[in-house]
Amino acid sequence: TIDWQLALSRTGNKAHLAKDMLSGLVSSLPETQSHIEEAITCQDIEQVKVLVHKLNGACCYTGVPALNKITQQIETSLKQGQSLDDLEPEFFEFYEHIDKVLSEAPKILSEINEITVS
Repeated sequence: TIDWQLALSRTGNKAHLAKDMLSGLVSSLPETQSHIEEAITCQDIEQVKVLVHKLNGACCYTGVPALNKITQQIETSLKQGQSLDDLEPEFFEFYEHIDKVLSEAPKILSEINEITVS
């Protein structure tokens, strides 16, 4: 779910930057998910596109490959004109990956803190 080595490589092996970016992503996920759910409920596809695009960018640099993959898939499908209703299965998978990242993050971030402090 969280690949610390990938996060490191994406930041040029700058551990503090990788940790800060991962922490920032994790802390923003609940609010981002809430905004996406709200936009879907309102059928505001343009807002969903904006939010998913922003999250996709963040996922690219934070070592969350599974969440990155589904976010990228949703963004591409939206750009190709698929409706929110058609993407319902993908959004369920998307939410599952967010939950996994959020549940795994405290342990991983604690381990990373030990590594970066020493």
